[in-house]
Amino acid sequence: MKLILIYIGSKLALAAMSPDLDLPHSTPLRAWGWLGFLWAPYRVFISKKHRSVMSHGLNIPFGWLLGTFSRMIYLSIIVLGIALIGNIILDTGILTDTVFRFILSEVMLYLLVGVGIADLVHTRIDKLTTKKRGK
Repeated sequence: MKLILIYIGSKLALAAMSPDLDLPHSTPLRAWGWLGFLWAPYRVFISKKHRSVMSHGLNIPFGWLLGTFSRMIYLSIIVLGIALIGNIILDTGILTDTVFRFILSEVMLYLLVGVGIADLVHTRIDKLTTKKRGK
């Protein structure tokens, strides 16, 4: 089961949680469809430019982890915000409790490992191709 979760996390990263969410017209951003607007603040305030330290972390050791965590924390904040609004509307606390339990769960840990592995591969390829092009 753990390997399946890691696999799902890596596929999720490749499809919709890639470091390239810092690009306004990227394939991962298009995968979000009409919800792609949720990533605009990430591009403006967190990553600021393509292949920044916060999205790719190319020039620092283990920098790819910084990008992985920044996107996962950003998405968690959005989901928690939506759950909080739902709690207010439904006059309950169950939605945020459920989201918190999931974020802190073993399932999330293995999904995060999968996302991290995909990000590592992505950023290493970016680093190699950037060197090759002489940038």
